[in-house]
Amino acid sequence: MDRSVHSEQLPDCVSDLQVEIVERKGIGHPDSIIDGACEAVSIALSKYYLGHFDVIFHHNVDKGLLVGGKSQAVFGGGKVRPSRRRPSRTTSEAPCASSTRGSTPESRR
Repeated sequence: MDRSVHSEQLPDCVSDLQVEIVERKGIGHPDSIIDGACEAVSIALSKYYLGHFDVIFHHNVDKGLLVGGKSQAVFGGGKVRPSRRRPSRTTSEAPCASSTRGSTPESRR
């Protein structure tokens, strides 16, 4: 089996490359699922800010944690069983959460 490696110096513009390698992840990939959820949260938060304060405040909701578990599916319903492995820290225990707890965007202006 012939294994050849193609390398070239990066030009100023990616479109000038002879080969471009791109990683694609489908809609069912865990990264795509959590990215979609984070984007939905950002959009909803932006709409809330606009509706209540007429401005979109800075927010960071680009990181998320998708935790898998088990489910018992039955026709018309089912049960979601909790994961055996749980994150070591919850959002309320995050280092920065206590500094903004109880404050509103208005009080931080």
